[in-house]
Amino acid sequence: MSLTKREKECLDVIRRYIYENRLPPTIQNICDELGLKSKNAGFKILTQLENKGYIKRNRFISRGIELVERVEKIGIPIVGKITAGVPITAEENIEGYLSLDQFIGDKDNYFALRVIGDSMVDKGILDGDLAVIRKQNEIFPNQIGAFMINGEFTLKTFKVDKDGRFYLKPENASYRPIYISDLDQFEVKGVLKAIIRSYGEHNETRKY
Repeated sequence: MSLTKREKECLDVIRRYIYENRLPPTIQNICDELGLKSKNAGFKILTQLENKGYIKRNRFISRGIELVERVEKIGIPIVGKITAGVPITAEENIEGYLSLDQFIGDKDNYFALRVIGDSMVDKGILDGDLAVIRKQNEIFPNQIGAFMINGEFTLKTFKVDKDGRFYLKPENASYRPIYISDLDQFEVKGVLKAIIRSYGEHNETRKY
C-alpha cells in the first residue's frame, strides 16, 4: 500500500533513528523529529504505518517499534553480485533493498551489487562489500564503474592508454588489465558512488 507524505517522513525518521542509534525511537523522538506537538498525532501515523504493514508495535514498551521488511521497493535494490576479480556471468536476482536516503537523492537512479573477489583491494573495495552504483551509460577515465563485457559483470577502474585504447584496470597487481576491442560487447552500467561494509552489527559507508 502507498504511503502519504507524512507517513513516509515518519518511516524515514524511524529508519534513520535505528541506523544511527541501534535502537527504535520513542514516540517523543518521532514527534520531535516531525515537529508534532501532540503525541496523539504521532500515534495516529504509527497506527497507519502498522495497518499498512511497514512496522510492528509493542504498545507496552516505550521503544516497541519494529521495522517490517516488505517485498515492494523501499530503497535501492540489491540486484545480485559483481566480481572484483575475474568477471562472472551477470545475475539480476534482487536479494533485498538498501535504504540510503541520508546519502543519495533519487533512489530510482541507483542499484547495489555485492562484491566478489579481491581485484579492487588497493582502492579499499573488499570481498563482501556492497557497491552502490548510479545508473548511467557514460564514464570518464579513472572512475570506478560497473561494466558488462561479453555478458559478464565486473567492477573496475575505467582507463584509456596513450594509444587511445579503452581498458578496465584491476586495482590489484595480481590481475591483468582487461582491454576492450571492437569485437567485445561492452556496456557501461553505472558509476560507483559508495561502498557499504558491515562489521558485525555496525556498518561503514564510504562515498566515491
